[in-house]
Amino acid sequence: MCRAINRLLRTKFSLETGKFSLETGKFSLETRKFLLETRKFLLETRKFLLETRKFLLETRKFLLETGKFSLETGKFSLETRNLSLETTKFKL
Repeated sequence: MCRAINRLLRTKFSLETGKFSLETGKFSLETRKFLLETRKFLLETRKFLLETRKFLLETRKFLLETGKFSLETGKFSLETRNLSLETTKFKL
């Protein structure tokens, strides 16, 4: 997805405003601002998704180490369903 946005930033036409000067070969200021804000949003989204993935991997590792999750069956054990908040400590 980031590659697609980088490609969009290099193109010579904006679907949002369509303001591109053939004389100067540059986007208008508001178009550039929109593209930069879009890129910033996508970078923040990517960062959030990477943090979420890291959290899920740590959770999986914890469950595998404690024997609460089976890779073979892909299911949690019965005792896992009864875990209290005091016994489950995940670092966010």
